[in-house]
Amino acid sequence: MMNYLSFQNISLPETSGIHDITSSCGELRFSISLPGNGPSKIFSITPLVLILHYGGEPTPFYGRPLIEEIYGPAWQTLNAIMIAPESLGGNWATEPNETLAINLFTKVLDYYKCSRFRTLVTGYSAGAIGSAQLALNYPELFSAVIPVAGYSAKVEKSIVPTHFLLSDNDELFPSPKIVDLLGDPNQHPNTKLTIVDAKSHYDVSSYKKPLNDCLDWINSIWNL
Repeated sequence: MMNYLSFQNISLPETSGIHDITSSCGELRFSISLPGNGPSKIFSITPLVLILHYGGEPTPFYGRPLIEEIYGPAWQTLNAIMIAPESLGGNWATEPNETLAINLFTKVLDYYKCSRFRTLVTGYSAGAIGSAQLALNYPELFSAVIPVAGYSAKVEKSIVPTHFLLSDNDELFPSPKIVDLLGDPNQHPNTKLTIVDAKSHYDVSSYKKPLNDCLDWINSIWNL
């Protein structure tokens, strides 16, 4: 299992843009996006966003397309640091992958001295399940969670403000099923549900605009 020491030895970038990072032993790969002009422009108010990729057997830097094509364009105005780790085997709902994600998140949070009050975890499909699970198990680390095209069966236990983005046409996680688990999320003070006009579970690009539309909700959580 990846331990905290291996994260301590990773060199993090100092310039803006998206960077692909591999640990010296090759056990860990992740993509990270720095806003603006890199760390010289990062302050204690800089948000930190953890993005968990969809399922499947991961190829190198499996989460980078989510930063590059979906979350980065949608949330550009947040000026956040975004990190997308590559899971071990594709399933975020395992102890090694939970440890990997949390240790990387903590490493980046401490290194860049990001705001501990402007943190968010999100993910697509299997990553949505993982994001909900991390928010449930580490509520002290995350101020918001946005599961996209997926949800955890334990979602009703989370105390972290949650905004679901789901589609009626999703053959794996249809939006009506969240009502069976939670009741109407929009009737709960801590949750919100947005129905997305996606053609299927695999219509990832349809979620870019709805993610952009989440900015007002995120800013309200972060008091921006």
